[in-house]
Amino acid sequence: MLLGLVMIIVFLGVLPFTAFVGMTLRKNWGRWLGVGFFSFFLIMVTVAQILQPDGPIKRYEYANNIQLISGIITQIVFTGLFLFLILRLAFAGNVSRFFTDSGDNDTIDSRVSIP
Repeated sequence: MLLGLVMIIVFLGVLPFTAFVGMTLRKNWGRWLGVGFFSFFLIMVTVAQILQPDGPIKRYEYANNIQLISGIITQIVFTGLFLFLILRLAFAGNVSRFFTDSGDNDTIDSRVSIP
């Protein structure tokens, strides 16, 4: 029981905070911790949707078929967008450059004019 509580605290508290700090400092390890946490979160949400626990409250009480179809489409769209976010954070070239640059102002695009 104590081990489970410690794992919950680490996965839901310490890991995302450490990833956030690492990404704000433009560290590559922060990026990969973020990708790992987002992937873990997406897997857990998907498993929770497939293996729904029994309980006193019925799930998905839609009034008609339009609501059911809209709920399914919305879930597919949100899952797809979250997966797109994970893949962009992991493999996009601009993101890789952002995390490998030193953070100097020389990396700002010259086409951007600041008044």
